[in-house]
Amino acid sequence: MKLGQRDQLYNYNRRKYSSNILIPKDKKTPIVATGKLYILMDVSGSVDPDNIHNFAYTFQQVKENFRQTRFITWDTRLIAEWDIDEPVIDKYGASTNIASGINYIAQKYKPKSKDTIFVISDFCDNLNNWKTALQNINCKKYAINWNKTPPLMNPGFKVIFNYSE
Repeated sequence: MKLGQRDQLYNYNRRKYSSNILIPKDKKTPIVATGKLYILMDVSGSVDPDNIHNFAYTFQQVKENFRQTRFITWDTRLIAEWDIDEPVIDKYGASTNIASGINYIAQKYKPKSKDTIFVISDFCDNLNNWKTALQNINCKKYAINWNKTPPLMNPGFKVIFNYSE
């Protein structure tokens, strides 16, 4: 078990106090890591660099739920890859071919059924190629669309979230 959180009101809530001084207690809580998390982010020319930092921060908040968290930035090729605990690598590309990024994850990491993949993009790419690439992966697949226009089709994600959600 890992040390979970510091409970400031632990003793107070259990009527174990003799003064107004609060004595916190460290609680050991089990942290169950379900699988690995892969975040594939489109960093083509249409991307606002602040979005990369915002998404990295968001995923850092849930990293405890996963055994490993890899952040992969992609345009038509691998731009950068790092563990979510490391600083964001600010490199950006030009064009977009996210299907090759999905294939990269499938070949390099071979995701298992307990793993999760998030694809973050503006969906301005060939979604039929995405569909073919996603069929080779048997894990949970989600997407975040930062374009205001919803995609014309769902290439195989469980859910497509809009950036504004």
